[in-house]
Amino acid sequence: MAQGDLTKREGRLHTAVTSARRRSRPGRYGRTEWPWEAAGHWAGVTLSRDEQMAIAEAAHTVRFGDSEGDTDTPIKPAQLLTGRRHADAGNDLWRTANRIQENVIRGGLTAWGRDANQRPRRTTTREVRGIDADVRMNKALWLLSERMAQIKAAA
Repeated sequence: MAQGDLTKREGRLHTAVTSARRRSRPGRYGRTEWPWEAAGHWAGVTLSRDEQMAIAEAAHTVRFGDSEGDTDTPIKPAQLLTGRRHADAGNDLWRTANRIQENVIRGGLTAWGRDANQRPRRTTTREVRGIDADVRMNKALWLLSERMAQIKAAA
């Protein structure tokens, strides 16, 4: 990699961050806070198991649902709540959202289902590799979490 390429890449990154900041000002597109501001706020929002499941079920539909919202996969919404590390344990909104996001985007969840001939078949989710799908899912997960924070703040 040449020195000029690094400079161009850094310039593009700076441009992308600057334009994201302009687009993400409070009140525009419904965004009220930056991710690093949300981390501190959402870490203080405790969720019940039912509230965690509500977010997981919505994320499950976003990830595996068809155009009507029907999901035909042996992967269950509760699997999206499983942590991959000890530090992921906790029932606050920030950790719950991170666990769900990682399981939705990175894949690797397994379950047993049936194929078209009703034979047992192990299913493993794949990593989301397409940029469009990644952005769509991350945006949906962010909005779900942001809305849950608003609901909990109003209660």
